Amino acid sequence: MTTLKSGHIVKIMPTDIDTYKIIRENFTTNNISHYTYKLKSERPYRVVLRGLHSSQDIDDIKHALNEIGHEVRQIVNVKHRETKEPLPLFYVDLEPKTNNKDIFKVEKLDYMKVTFEAPYRKKEVLQCKRCQRFGHTKNQCCRPYRCVKCGETHPSNECAKPSDTEATCANCQEKHPSSYKGCQKYKQYRELILKPKQKSGTKTTQKSTERKQEIPINNKNQQGINQQKTSTRTYADITKNRDYPKIRPENSYYSNNPDNIVNVLDTMFDRFQNIMSNMLDNMMDRMIQLITQIIQKCP
Repeated sequence: MTTLKSGHIVKIMPTDIDTYKIIRENFTTNNISHYTYKLKSERPYRVVLRGLHSSQDIDDIKHALNEIGHEVRQIVNVKHRETKEPLPLFYVDLEPKTNNKDIFKVEKLDYMKVTFEAPYRKKEVLQCKRCQRFGHTKNQCCRPYRCVKCGETHPSNECAKPSDTEATCANCQEKHPSSYKGCQKYKQYRELILKPKQKSGTKTTQKSTERKQEIPINNKNQQGINQQKTSTRTYADITKNRDYPKIRPENSYYSNNPDNIVNVLDTMFDRFQNIMSNMLDNMMDRMIQLITQIIQKCP
């Protein structure tokens, strides 16, 4: 066990699963305020199902997957994040088994051509809807309730705060709900969690670059450089003396630090990824509109 940097949280790290279950059961029985995380063996194996219409019966999908050897825990139809219209996408949660990865080989389901894909993992901050703190979810939280509207110690759905009064954040005590993304505590936690990690080898590259700059230049080369700076030479003079030193530009952006090339490539890749994401969203919105129009025109 150890104490976190905040100073008021003790982190317990059991050595095996059985010990973890004993501690968790003891804390729950004695009503000790705590939160934890679900074991990997208890987490569902989530995949994304494409190719079926949003009106497809979920029970039929479960039955079809059970027939080919996959035990389904839950299926959820994905909705558009803004319009809330159902999309031709489904989140399928499978019970953790050794054959989970075989589902990616499935190409047909109920005589429909489908594809199974791994879900896209977004970089987002988890916030508990029970205690309103960050870093965990309500399913594994046993801390006291804190209301998202008024910050008091009761469930959010039991809040009696009038709608015309200002909200109070349970984390920073400012006048906004605890789920507000502009909260100062939320920004601090997001910056701490999503801060990019330093790439391995960066320090070594910087040190090697500094050492190269510290290496003394040969006297003959230095004389040639000084001579070029102080006098002008014609093309004929240069071709006669083939030993004339080749001078590398001192103000080259990439010669002094090779890591700049990597940074430029990372920036270009991020921009390309954002452009492709926006294009896919627009295409998906257009497809939904076309399908909706076709359904409305059908008798």
